[in-house]
Order: sequence, then structure tokens, then C-alpha cells
Amino acid sequence: MNPLENLNDIAEPSGVSFLPLAWGWWFVIAVIVMLVLCAAIGIVRYYRRHAARKATCKLLDHQFQQNTLSLSSANTLLKRVCMTYSAREAVAAMHGEQWVNTLKNCLHQKAKNHPNTEKLTIFKQTQYLPDQENNKTLSQREIYDVTGHWLRKVDLTYLAKLKEKKGQHV
Repeated sequence: MNPLENLNDIAEPSGVSFLPLAWGWWFVIAVIVMLVLCAAIGIVRYYRRHAARKATCKLLDHQFQQNTLSLSSANTLLKRVCMTYSAREAVAAMHGEQWVNTLKNCLHQKAKNHPNTEKLTIFKQTQYLPDQENNKTLSQREIYDVTGHWLRKVDLTYLAKLKEKKGQHV
């Protein structure tokens, strides 16, 4: 008789359960959830912040495609964007040289040397001339290019600073 025949098989230990988690894993999970929430909040804020500018770009494109874009309507679009992001009273009162300087100052530093930036001076006298006179100075394509360049290159943080300088000359 063999003494090994009466032995039971070796009992294998059960697998290690991942629950309950160690405190380190809970910390890692909490950090990941916080990062995802912060990223989602940042993305939502970005889209909300740029919504008015993007809507104005679409309106500019629509006016250009419909051949209804004029210098005064382009000027109105630029004023709307500025009033959306900065102090309404300060921007609404601007005209002439002050308005053109504000438009130029609102651009990112790299965009200030672009040829379209110099053409912003066309908005100096827009409110004083009828559309027929305004449209003689530049073609619709040039108005579209100048206005579109400004809308794409505008520095929204500068416009937000105008809100803080409410009541002061820019």
C-alpha cells in the first residue's frame, strides 16, 4: 500500500480580488476624474467664449455669398463683436481714428504686421458716407478679406480688458 494514495490534491489559493481598492488607487481615480472634469469645463468655456466671433464669421460669409456685404455692414459686424466681449458703452461711442486704433490694438501681435491690418483704416469714415460711396473705395472681396482677417486674428483677452477700462479712453 502506497501512503501517497490517501493524500488530497494541493489546494490552490483563490485569485486576488481587486476589491477593495487600496487608497492609492482611489487617489489615482480621483485625480483622473478631476482632470476629465477640468478638461470638459475648459472645452465648454472655450466654445462659449468664441461663439459670438464664430457666428459673426458665418454672418460675414453669408453676406459675402449673397452680395450684400458693404463697408458699413462689415463695420457693424466688427462693432457687434467688440461690444459682445467688452464694455458696450465704451465701444459704441468709438468712431474715426479711435475706432481704427482699437481695431488694430485688438489683433494678436503677429497679425499686426499683416497687409490687411493697414486696410482697417477704411473703417475710419464709414458712418459718415452712404453705402454707394463706401463701396467705391474697396471691392466686396477686399472688405471681406479685411473683416475676415480681423475676426480670425482678434485677441479676445484685449477686448475683455476694455471692459475693465470702462469709461476710460482706449
